Amino acid sequence: IITLTTIITALIHIGQNEHAIEMFYDITKFGILPDIICFTSILDAMFATSRIEEAIEMIRALRDYNVKPDIAVFDHLIRLLIIKKQFDRALTIFDQISEFELEPTTKLYNTIILMLCQIGRFDEALEFFEEMKNSLIKRSLPSIETYNILIMHLSSHKNRYTKTLQLFNEMYKLKMVSILSFINIIKALANNQKFEEAINLIQIMQNHDLKPTISIYINLIQAFSNVAQPETALYIFNMAKNDNNIRLNTVICTIIVKAFADRLLIDQMDQLIEQITNEYPNCITKEIYNLQI
Repeated sequence: IITLTTIITALIHIGQNEHAIEMFYDITKFGILPDIICFTSILDAMFATSRIEEAIEMIRALRDYNVKPDIAVFDHLIRLLIIKKQFDRALTIFDQISEFELEPTTKLYNTIILMLCQIGRFDEALEFFEEMKNSLIKRSLPSIETYNILIMHLSSHKNRYTKTLQLFNEMYKLKMVSILSFINIIKALANNQKFEEAINLIQIMQNHDLKPTISIYINLIQAFSNVAQPETALYIFNMAKNDNNIRLNTVICTIIVKAFADRLLIDQMDQLIEQITNEYPNCITKEIYNLQI
């Protein structure tokens, strides 16, 4: 069986997936029981040739061969089903993991939660999150990525604001915060017009020695501009100016000028353009001049 496994693996390695699958079926007809390495290799071949139905049947047949698959086999199949947009089937395969006395890993949970968030099934995503929290196995517990996935997707929905804030506070108490979680919760606060809380969080973020990137400042300025808060947007812009790790560019300068132009705050806009012209002449664009006209 070691020799057959080696041959099958070698065939797959050189792209002969169909040949490898045929050989696998041939050896099982003679009652030769493949090991888990051989099964995994054949599943890879089936995935590569989009023979998803066969791969699913193969996993079901593992019990007949008294072979216990590795959790990576399920992870691989679930990811492929998600790529093929077969979301409910991915959930079905996930539910079958327990039948093999296996425990989903944090990585696999995160894959399922991300899928559900991306298709708008937030309640189901939160159910899986609670399942993770109740796990007695360390490798199944929520990670920073788990929280970030949920916060990132929930923060864009106003009716999910309370849950988003709850998740962030929970994450903060667990000392699992990251710069991504800060930026998403600040945007959620801005969208819900909690401006003072948003600014406080920016200061807390800096106290944690988390250094925002230029894209983070741009996203925050845009968030405050979208809710008609040009003054707060300017506060963020000045924070970026005073950040030694940030080099202002045309994008951030255009967005802050537009924040005042959109509110018809002409005097403040003119002052801002003059300031940018004097301090950052390379950031003045044709679009900025057009706003002034």
